[in-house]
Amino acid sequence: ALVVAGEQNKWVHRRKLQLADLVHEPWCLPPPESLSGSHLQRAFRASGLEYPPRSTVVALSTQLHASLVATGRYLGILPGAMLWFGGNG
Repeated sequence: ALVVAGEQNKWVHRRKLQLADLVHEPWCLPPPESLSGSHLQRAFRASGLEYPPRSTVVALSTQLHASLVATGRYLGILPGAMLWFGGNG
């Protein structure tokens, strides 16, 4: 999974970001008990951070995540394959 932001998000053009830079931003995330949520927990812990960043929206729907991230207001995580193969279907 990859951290994603919409084109209007202030973080889009920044380089060399770390998860610590994004922890206080609004996020749309899967529930912590889901498979994706548990991967995210491990990623934040591996970066020396406590999980989770505060979720503004919690949902399992990948389509909902993509739609909210596209607004530019939220950060999210999406499967890499969705970014390569499924964005504009």
